[in-house]
Amino acid sequence: MSNTYKLVKAEDGTVWVPLQPLLNDINTNLDLMMKISITDMTKEQVENLNFGVLGLRQVHAFIAALLTEQQLSEIGEKNETVH
Repeated sequence: MSNTYKLVKAEDGTVWVPLQPLLNDINTNLDLMMKISITDMTKEQVENLNFGVLGLRQVHAFIAALLTEQQLSEIGEKNETVH
């Protein structure tokens, strides 16, 4: 699977990534990981898979929080211009 997000390096060396495509890729990878059959896996393999899922869920929650922060900021700006 290829990523839909692209890393962009600015002139100052800062690397940027668009959050929405990254979040979509995380969702896709989580879906794929959740469909993996654990029937023939060792206990250690199952633990590693669960650890990977947990890690991706934490990253997902962080990115979703950033996007929510942006949405709230935009709502606040709209309310300021109305009043």
